[in-house]
This record gives sequence, C-alpha cells and structure tokens, in this order.
Amino acid sequence: MKYIDRNIRVFVSSTFQDMSAERDELVSRVFPVLTQKAAKRKVSLTVIDLRWGITEEESKMSKVVEICLEEIDKSHPFFIGLLGNRYGWIPKSEKNEWRKFIPEKYEDVISDIYDGKSMTEIEILYGVLHRRDSVHASFYIKKSEDDEEIDSRQKILRNEILKQKKYPVHTYYNLDELKETVIQDFERLLDELFPADDNDSWSAIRAGQHSFAVEKARNFVGQETVLARLKDFIDTSTSKGIIVTGESGMGKSALLSRLSLDLEQNSQFNLVLFFAGNEEHHSTFTDMTNRICGGIIHLLGLSEDILGLENKQKWTETISHIQLDKPLIIIIDGVEQIDSVGNCDWSWINMMPENVKFIVSTSTYDILEDMGIDKWEKIAVKKLLLDARVELAEKYFSEFRKVLTVEQRQLLGRNIPLIDNTLLFKIVLDEIRRYGDFKTLNDFIKRLLECNTVNLFFEKVFENQKRLLGRDKKQNLLCEIMVLVCVSEAGLKEDDIIGVTGSSRLAVSEILCMNKMILASRNGRICLAHGLIRTAVEYIFLNDSDYVFITRKRLAEYMEVQESSESVGEMAYQYYALEDNDNLYLSLISIKAIDYFTEFGRIGKLVRYWGTLIKDFPERYDVLGYLSFAIESSDDPELDEMVKITSGMYLCSKLVSISHIFAESLHRPDIALRLLKALRKMFANAPENKELVERIDKGIAFSCAFNDAFADSFKIYLTLLDDNVTMDSFVVANIGELFLQLYEQTQEEKYLNNALKIMGAVLEERQNKYHGLPHEELAVAYANYASALNYRDREKSMEMNRRSLEMYTMLNGRNDEDVAVQCHNIGLSLMFNDIDKALEYSNKALDIYKKIYGEDNYHAIREMSVVGEELLRKGECAQALTILQKASQLMAKRKELKCDKKRMNTLLFRAYYDCEKYEYALKIAEEMLGLAEANPIETVEWYGNLAKVNLLMHETELAIENYNEAIAIAFENNCPQQEMEQYAFLGQALWKLGMYEYAEKRLAEAISRIETLEDESLVRLPTVVFLYYNHALAHYTNTQKAEECIWEVRKALSILEKNADEADAPILSEYRKTLEILEKNANIHNNDTMQDIEIEDADGQEDSFDNYPEVVEMCCYIGDEEKEIIEDFSQAMDAFHKGIIDTAIFKFEAVCKVLSNIDNLSAKALATRFLAYSCEMYMLRSEKEYRNREEILTMYENSIQWALNANNYDLAQRASHDTAEFCWGLSLFDKAEEFYWREIVCTMHQNKVSDKALIVALSNIGAAKQKQNVETPSKLMIALYALAWLLMYDLEKKGDEYAEIRENIRRPLEFYLQNEEVKDEHINEYGYHALTLSRYLMESKSFCLTEAAICMSNLAIGYFVQIGDKVMEARASVIFAHSLQRFGCVASAINFIRNAEKTWDKTLCSKELRKLQFVKVNIYLSVYDFEQVEQICNQCNDNADEVISEFMENYMPCSYAFSVGKIEEAENLFQNVVDKDYGDLESYAIFDVANYCIESGRLYEARRAVEFWWKKINYEVPDISHFYNPAYELLCNKLRNME
Repeated sequence: MKYIDRNIRVFVSSTFQDMSAERDELVSRVFPVLTQKAAKRKVSLTVIDLRWGITEEESKMSKVVEICLEEIDKSHPFFIGLLGNRYGWIPKSEKNEWRKFIPEKYEDVISDIYDGKSMTEIEILYGVLHRRDSVHASFYIKKSEDDEEIDSRQKILRNEILKQKKYPVHTYYNLDELKETVIQDFERLLDELFPADDNDSWSAIRAGQHSFAVEKARNFVGQETVLARLKDFIDTSTSKGIIVTGESGMGKSALLSRLSLDLEQNSQFNLVLFFAGNEEHHSTFTDMTNRICGGIIHLLGLSEDILGLENKQKWTETISHIQLDKPLIIIIDGVEQIDSVGNCDWSWINMMPENVKFIVSTSTYDILEDMGIDKWEKIAVKKLLLDARVELAEKYFSEFRKVLTVEQRQLLGRNIPLIDNTLLFKIVLDEIRRYGDFKTLNDFIKRLLECNTVNLFFEKVFENQKRLLGRDKKQNLLCEIMVLVCVSEAGLKEDDIIGVTGSSRLAVSEILCMNKMILASRNGRICLAHGLIRTAVEYIFLNDSDYVFITRKRLAEYMEVQESSESVGEMAYQYYALEDNDNLYLSLISIKAIDYFTEFGRIGKLVRYWGTLIKDFPERYDVLGYLSFAIESSDDPELDEMVKITSGMYLCSKLVSISHIFAESLHRPDIALRLLKALRKMFANAPENKELVERIDKGIAFSCAFNDAFADSFKIYLTLLDDNVTMDSFVVANIGELFLQLYEQTQEEKYLNNALKIMGAVLEERQNKYHGLPHEELAVAYANYASALNYRDREKSMEMNRRSLEMYTMLNGRNDEDVAVQCHNIGLSLMFNDIDKALEYSNKALDIYKKIYGEDNYHAIREMSVVGEELLRKGECAQALTILQKASQLMAKRKELKCDKKRMNTLLFRAYYDCEKYEYALKIAEEMLGLAEANPIETVEWYGNLAKVNLLMHETELAIENYNEAIAIAFENNCPQQEMEQYAFLGQALWKLGMYEYAEKRLAEAISRIETLEDESLVRLPTVVFLYYNHALAHYTNTQKAEECIWEVRKALSILEKNADEADAPILSEYRKTLEILEKNANIHNNDTMQDIEIEDADGQEDSFDNYPEVVEMCCYIGDEEKEIIEDFSQAMDAFHKGIIDTAIFKFEAVCKVLSNIDNLSAKALATRFLAYSCEMYMLRSEKEYRNREEILTMYENSIQWALNANNYDLAQRASHDTAEFCWGLSLFDKAEEFYWREIVCTMHQNKVSDKALIVALSNIGAAKQKQNVETPSKLMIALYALAWLLMYDLEKKGDEYAEIRENIRRPLEFYLQNEEVKDEHINEYGYHALTLSRYLMESKSFCLTEAAICMSNLAIGYFVQIGDKVMEARASVIFAHSLQRFGCVASAINFIRNAEKTWDKTLCSKELRKLQFVKVNIYLSVYDFEQVEQICNQCNDNADEVISEFMENYMPCSYAFSVGKIEEAENLFQNVVDKDYGDLESYAIFDVANYCIESGRLYEARRAVEFWWKKINYEVPDISHFYNPAYELLCNKLRNME
C-alpha cells in the first residue's frame, strides 16, 4: 500500500491568449478521462489552471504572482507546461515594489521579475527547471508553421526546455495529439506513484513529513522548557508515553515538529511520525495506523501484507516480536483531529514492546480514555510569553522583508488575553502583513487587538479581507465559501466549491490563499482549521437562516449529480439538515448509498437518518424502496445475466445487514421483518442461493425475537438446525437467547434453566475453539451467558460481563456498540452496590451511543434514563432531573418508544419529587393515573404517589382522600401487598399531621386486614412489621396503656427476627428497646412518655423553642423576618438538645442550604457550627460517619472563618473550642493545640483576659502538649500553667465553680516546678510567662500561632508597662513587632518600631538590639525595600549583600539563580512559575518574575508582571501599599532603562 497522498494536484502553466483552445481541451476532454483513471486506483485529481475561466485583465493582477507560486508549492507532483508562440504577461510592467508583496522565500522569483521575465517563464523556472528537489513535469510545445510568429523571448525559453534532459518534452500539431500525449504521461505517473501492486515508497512519506515539520517548526518559539522535558522523557523515563496538551492553536504542532527535526539529527533513535494536520495525507484513523505500521515495517524490513488493522492478527503477532536495534519514538500530533470513522481500536499502543515510546498531542482529554492512555503523564503547552510573542512576530515578518516599528512591537507585546492563543496571534500577523496601507497600519493593529471576544476579532479580520478583495463579487464569494465549508458535513473538495459557486479557479484560490490559517485541507477537503475558528465563522456567516437554507439546497442538488460515492454522504447530510425527509429518503435507498453507508463505516449516520424518517411517517418512507432500485437495476438491458445475479446477491446481503439496524439499533423489528420477508419472497425460488436464503431466514428469526414473536423465531431456528450445526453456532446461541427472553417475560424458571444450559455450552465450545483468545464470537458468548447468570449469580455474571467488555474493547476499540451494551449491563448490575462505578459505566455507554447514533436514538435515550436513575439513587436529584427531562423530550418525538413512557415518567416523578418541584410531580402522577387505568397495581401506586405530593403541597384533605382511594382500589382488586403499603403510608401521614386518633384507627383496620390474610409470605412483609409496630406506638400515645401494646411489638419483633439480615440490626435494636420500656411501664403502671423512643410527647404538646439561647442568637443575626429559617433552626436545636441527632442533622443541613444564598456570615457560622457538632455526635454514638472526618473538620473551620470575617469573635471563640475538642477526640493533639490557641486569640480580641474560656484553653494546651509525642521544655509547660493559674487567681468568683479547673492547673504546675528552677520573684508575674509563650509561638511557622504570639507579647508589654520595667517592655516589644511583621501587619510593625525604638536603644543590650535590627530588616525585605535593608545592615556592620541574597534565595528564586550565574536553573524555575496564571501566584512570586524578566531582557513580559504585581498589591493590601513604593519605583526605573 502506498502512503503518499492519494490526491494528485496538477498545475497547468500557459500563456493566456494563444492557448485558450488547449486549456479548453484539457478541461473538457482530457481531465475527465484522467479523473476516471485515477479513481480506479482510489486516487483523486485536482487541476490548478489559474488562467482558465478568467479574463486576461484578471490574469495580470499583481496578486496573481503570489497565488501562482503558492499553488505551485501545493501542486506537486505534476506540472504541465504548455508553450505556444506568445511569451506572455511580464509582471515588471506593473511597477510594483515586488519585495513588499512577495515573501523572502521567493527571492529568485523576484530577481526574475526584475529581469523582465514573463509570468509563464517564472512558473516554469520556479516550478520545474530551478527546482532543487525532484518533481513530475511534462512540457508540450505547440508546433508552429512559421517561426517568425514566435516571440523571440519565447524561442529562448523553448530552446532552454528542449536542451534539458530531465523532464519529457513533446511537440504537437493538433489538440488530439496533445490529448493523447497528456494521457500517456499521466498514466506513467500513475504507474510510478500508485502501481497496481501498490508498493510502498517510504522515502516519499518521510520527505513529506519532514517538509511539514520544517514548515511548522518555523513558528516554534517560547516552548523551550517543554521541549527539554520531552527530550528528558525520551532519554530517561520508563513510561510508555507522554501527552502534550494545550488549547487549539497554542503551538503543539510547532513543538513536536521541532522535536522531530532534532530527533532526526540524533542517530540514537528510530522515528515514526503522524501529523493529523498535514495536508499531504488523510487524517482518518486507518490512514494514521497504516502510516505508523508502514514506518515500523520499513524499519524492520518486513512484508507489507501484515499492514495495519486490515490484517490485525498478523500485525499483532508481528509487533509482539519487534526487535529494534535502537529505541523507537512514535509521535502522533493532533489525535483529536483524526477522523474516527467506524470503530477505532487503539489497543496496539499498549502492545508495543518496552523500547517503543509514544509522544501524543491533543487539545481535548475526551479521546485519551478511548485510546487507553488517560493515565499517561501530561505536559501542557502554555501561552507564549510576551517577549516570545514579539520574537515570533519579528521572525514572521522577516520572511517578507518587513521590520516592525517600535510602536508596533509595543502594541504586539501588550498583555492582551485574546492573542495569548498562538493561532489567533498568527492570524493577526497575517492580516497585518496583507494590510497594505502603512500610514493607517498602527490604527488597524489597535482595532484588531481591542477586540474583547474571538467573534469580534474575526469580524474585523473578514472586514479587512473584504476591503482587500474590493469588488462585491469577490466579497460575496468569500461569504459563499465560508458558508459552504461551515454547512458541509466534513469539508468540501476544491472542485466541489468551484462547482457549487460557479467561480473560477483563480478566484477560489485567492480566497483559499488569503485564509490559509483559517481554512485547512484535510483528506483532500477544505475545512475550518480549528473549533475555535468554526465557532466564530458560524457566528459571522450563518446568521442569515434563509441564505443558509439556500446554500444547503444548492450543495445537496450539486452532489445529486456527482458520481463519487462521497457525494451521497454529503447529499444525505444536507437533506437531513434541511429536514427535507422526502429527498433524504431518496438519497438513502440508492445502491450507491448502500455501498457508502455500509462499506465506509457510516452505520451510525444511517441509523440517525432512518430514525428521523420513521419517527413520524414510517409508512411514507417505506424500507422496500431499497428493492425498487434493485428491480430497476435488474431490468437494465445492458447488464448480462451473471452480472444481474451477482449484483442482486450483493445487494441482498447488504440489505440483510441493514435489517439488523432496524431491529436492533432503531428498535423497529417490524420494519426489519417487512424488508426481510420481501427479500425472502424474491429468492424463494432460487435454490442456487441457499446460503443467502439461510442468512435471510436467520435475520427473520432474529427480528421476530425482537418483536416478541418467540414462537415464530423458534420455528425458524429449528428449521435451520441440521447435522452441520455445531454447539457454538449462531443458531444455537440465539435459541439460548430466546429462552432468556421468554424467562424475562414469564418468570418461569424452566426457561432460565434452558437458557443457562445452552448459553453455558456455547461459551464452553467457543472457549475451546478460540483457546480463550479475543474473538467476536467468544465475546458474544460471554455477554449472553452473563445476561442469564445475572438472575442466579450476580458476582459471576459481573465477571462474564467484564471479560466480554475487555474482549470487545480489544477487538473493536472503545467506541463500539457492543462495548456500549456491556457497559450498560455492568452499570445495571452495579447500581445497587456501587453507584459511582455504575454511573461510570453507564455514562460510558451513553457517550458511545451518542457518538455512533446521536442522542435521539433509542439506545441513547434508554441509557439517559439509566444514568438518571443512578443519579437519583446517588442523591444528585438536580443532575438526574436535567438528564431525565432531556430523555423525556427526545422520547416524546419517537412514537415507537411509547412503551418506555411509563418507566420514564416514574423516574421523572422521583426526580421532581426529590428536587421539591411538586407541581410538576403532581402533573406526572395525574397523567400516570390515566395511563394506569387497566392496571390496578399501578393505579394504587400512583394514587399513593399523588397523596405524597398532596401532603408536601399542604393539600391535607386531598392527600387523605387519595390514600383512602388507593386502599379501596387495592382491596377491590385483591392486591393485599399494595393495600398494606398504602395503609402504612397513610398512618405515617396522619401521625405527622397530628391526627393521632385517626392514625390509630386506620392502622387498626390494617391490623384487622392482616389477620385475614391466608398467604404466609404476605404476613412476613416489612410493611406488615411496620404496621404492627406503628399501631402499638399510636395506641400507647393515645391511651398510655403499655400492656395493650406489648403483643403487637412482640409480633413485629418476631417477624423481623425470622427474616432479618445485617442491615436490619439498628431496627431490631430499636424494637427491643421499645419492648423493654413498654414491659417496664406495664409492670409499674408508670405513665412514662417513652421519650427515649423517637415519637411525639403523649399530650401532643411541643416544647417552646424560644427557651434555647442559640435560637435567640440566630434571631439576633437574621431578625424575625426570616421565619422559615428560624422555625427550621428551632426544630434542629430542639432535636439536638433531645439527642435526636439524625433529625438535627437533617434540619441543620436545610438551614445551611438556605443560608448559603443569604449574605449573613454570623448566621452561616452558627448553623454550620451546630451541623458539624451534630455530625460529630452522630459519629461518636453510632460508630458510623454521616460525614467523614475531613468534612466535619472543614465545616468547623468554615464556621470559624465566617465568624472571624464577620468580626464575631465570641462565636469564633466557641467554634474554635468545639473544633479543638473534635481534634482531641480524634487524637490529633497538635491540631487541637492550634485551635485552643485560636480560641485564646478570639477571647483576647474581646478584651477578655481573666476569662474562664481563656484559662481553660491554656490548661487544655498544656494537656495537649503532654499528649504529643515530642519533648516539651518544662519552662514552657510552667509558663502555660502558671499564666492560667495567675489569670484565674484574679477572677472575683473563686467558689466551687472553679474548683475542678484550679485542680487541673495546680497538679501539673507543681509537677513541672519540681523539675525546673524558676526565680521566685518571677513565678507570680504573668508578664514573664506571656513573654515565654510568645517566644515559643514565634518558633512555629503557623499563621494562627503567630497571631497568638501577637496577643501574648502584647499581654506581656501591658504587664511590664504596668510595673514600669522598661527593659522587659522593650524585649517584649521586639517580639511583638516581629510577630506583627510575620503576620503581615507591616504598617503596624513599622509604626510601632518607629514610635518606640528611640527608648529601646537605651534599654536593650547589644544582642537584643541586633534582634531588633533583624526584625527591621525582615520588615523592609517583605516590602522589597532593599535600600533600607542596606542602610540598617551598614549601621550594624552586617553584609547587606548576604542578607538580601539569602532573602532572594527563599522568596525570589528565579532572580537569585540568575544573579549567581545559574542561568539554566533560573530559566527552569521561571518556566515552572509562569506555567501558572498570574492570578494564581502569590505577590512575591510575581515580583520575582518581574525582576527576573528585567534582568534576563524580557521587556514585554517584565512590563506585564510589574503591572500585575502592582495591581495585586493595591488590591490585597491597599492600606500599606505605600510601603511598596520604593520597590515599584525601582522596577519602573529598570523598565525605562530597558526601553
């Protein structure tokens, strides 16, 4: 197989006037013949004759020169030169400054223009004679009868061509000779490039790849770090592959092109490439695999008969034994652009041996899982830095001999998010290049860059293009081409664009060349280059619906008369988009369409189109239309009998396959049967077609089973059973499936037994046949057996399903219908025990169905309902409702899916109910009552559902009425199970409504009905247990007669004990506890209200919630207006205080949910505090976690933070205490200590020092320190306990209230005093202890403990001021200033030091003075005021350079590394930082970036970093931003020096 592009572009060069007859001959008679010859070898032909169909004036436009040259570059491998008598147009006469218009790469051409050569000679010289690489060219010289008629310059050119021997030259006298010679040359070219045996020419492929890489690598700039990481991966990593990610247009292809060119120079590696964006080849999955396989085959010197996926078994065997002399690097660029027609099997990637590594790029993660590589390491290509952007611009314009002015460089180097995208930036550069008017160019650049959206940007781009095009006709053509490309299915060939628009080749080429960055050529089709561009182009050009309609119509009608099979696909797509079902139908039932949609893997499209046709009018669009075309073709008198028979059998075989689509994919077995029976009738009397008839019969049996006609299906299968049928045959396997379907309908075990027996035997036979190796038939056997096993052994069934899934995935790739079926089955199996996994599999199935058939297909709609149900089970009702609503809307459009409407409505009801959208739930319940009239069980169920909704909508009377109606219907229709369920629901509802006596009465009726039931299985139902138990509680509540209730509780308990499993343990415990209380009360005649049982008080009165102080506090926060919140919070607090924790959690959650939408931090903090507290209590009581520990801790922390943000230190103090206690309970003693310190901070913020909470917190910190596995100095422990003791001693209350606290402090204090000598005069001075604690706290790096240090040192200062100890005051003040600085209170620290340091100098010793200087240095370092740092260091005789260097090493690593000469390390650090968005960086990191960019000469990036840093400083710390002024001025001065 050849791998070079199977599209030949022919460039025709000739003079204009005297060669018009030749060009007409070529276009009308020669090229159609060549097109047919090429098509036989699956090669397409594109002819480029820029002089055909245009006027002479148009041919002489100066812009034609560049267009011609670009088309020559694209038109290898065939150049046709026609030479007559005239020399042709000479561009020099245009008096243009050609170097301004023509890129530098055409330097030789420009010299030829200035030498006065004609455009025809220039084309011949540039395209052929002066070409360094080899091309395919032929020259045809017209014989002239009179040499005098030949231009002298033309004679010279003729002679030069005749003298060269490299390319064939022919002379001709007439057009017939020309035609014959051109055809012969073209046939030789076909034989050379695409011979019959299609031998590979790998060198041509590599040349094409190299050229593409060279072109792309020109744009490589700014991604050097990523390139280095990729090379490091190749050299050192043991991983199979790495993925390069990044948005479209960010430079991934340029990066991988640069890498491939570098690797080509390295003889240590083998290299195979595939660039999906390369115009020289297709970008289909098959083409990609063939190219990669071909590259490996070339490296190994293997035969091409094992090529690619067409011969997968041989290929798999080959790659498993690959022996390469050096590592192989496979680069696949743009996997998301690969056209995944059909099923894509990526399993070969992971089959490759260890010395094969992959580098893959993509702009989307969606495909990675399909490829099975989603776990590979990923590296992102980020936006260009501003200096790299300017560098790219200068490099680009240098090719066109253009130099940017200073102002233009500054414009392009501005921080504009729009052009962070490299693709958009290149489009900007291209538009600038072509703008033309130098005087207004800067204004044009500004207008482009001022666009704040991509759509607006492209509007400006196309406005400029229209200006350049000038005439309305050309502007209209631009619009036509853009609309055509947008509305096409997958792009259009150039010839098709010319054919639809009726424009000349030159006019179309001009538009395409102008948009070479917006439009791309893939698979020989012109399409939009990126999704980003598509969105903008659609926005601009598809806003006129009438024009779009007309364009689609023109395109469809044009394709109708084309002969290629691809035209059928485009035609059908357009009629589908136009909703022209009549023409869509006609486009599908042709023989050409059958070929296209089946052979080219377009089954999904066929399903979608037929699904649309039969949705509303199945009778109008009769499937038998296929047969009418077959009959028409068989009546063709030109066909001989053998051809008719062969074509009929071929068509019939295809139609049997299509019948499966109707039965299985479209869920319309009736239509499938109609087609198959007609086919059976056609071949009834054709014994020679026995094999075909048998296949039709199998199809009929298959469709009958789908139509629930099991008897008919059995009958056919039995007729197909004969001596030649083996156990593993299709017939036997399908009989097993029939038995399973019968079981699912009848629930008769005999059918399931038969199904298991047959399916098990089929599986065993196929396992033996294929030795367990992957095979389609074995995968089917696993899947079928799993379906039957699911009813007997779920675990084993799951294993069978997984094996089937693995096998299907390996065989067919991840986007296969069978893979979707298995994912669906596994999802259903997991729904009840692993909901997250179930959702994962079901979503996979849904994605696959959507990819294959679209979302309006039966399978996709069904899978949506499954995902919706799973989301409901997971509790994500909002997501469930969204997907179920969509599924319901799609189902409403499909009449054949009415049978699934009940299930869909049931799920929708649950979703509306759970989402509290009761009015919608009510409508569904009412609708379902109408649908369920003939089914009493369903009627009962929906009356009950209706009643539930009534209750929640406060329609009490209606609810009771509907429950009673449900009970009555169940009784009348002898549905006791449903009757008991409705009694239970009614009793529960009445109880909640406070109708206790009526509740008891109705529950008593239920008990009486239970006593009459003869079916023992009904008596054992959980509902019956519930009725006995609830009636006992209701009776006790109403009568207080415990002895009359004991029997029913015992009855409920005995039933439950006989049938209970582990899940029922909590209920058993509750029932036994209730029985114990009742028996106790019966014995002592005590009127205990059983408050331990979660029922209402006997007298029906509720406690007053207003007595709870927390409720009063909540009222203070939100006022009396939010009554619903107050009521819910009150009920939550009531449940909390009564110990009914699950109810408390439920209510607190409801309050928090409402408060999340209200801007009241204190209320949020209070509710969240008690929600966390309740969850903690639930965990401690039940040994289960309602929320996990991390979630509870997060809730506590949120509560603290919200309270602090509201300056509510009292609430923050209480929440901090709760959090500390929670951490203590989890043995997280270090965390507990931190939150006790936070409690102290919050207490001291309230100016409470001698406070019980603070004292207890100090004592608790001491206890927490003892619990930690670290040695704690006795001096610190003494300081903790002594401070607590002294502060407590100052309290006025010294009674028993503090006795326990005093004892808890006294004992450890005495213990530590025995082990540490303390000066007697300081033991009773709390200032010394506070100072000790502040020093300890400053040793920690914790932000919270630093704030505690501020409080402790401030407490110490106050004490020393009070006693007049200036020395100790100064020492404490140093710590206070230091803690302020570390806490970020720079202004406070500086002001404090400035006000007090004059007195400190006299009181501090040299050591302490140095410490003060150290604090000052740190303060000025934190604001980057290095001048002040130098002054302070000079005063202390310290080395300022060392101090600043140490600071830079920690906080300015890029700048530090650069300053010490570690340039590479500095660059790596810089790249790691700027990989992130500036908004995600700390201010010190941005300052470092700014300084480093200045030092390393990145002017534009430095300017952006400085501006961003200064804005961030003014936003985050506006009150102290003036302290950063020296640093800002320093950076600005450096910037000015750079400029």
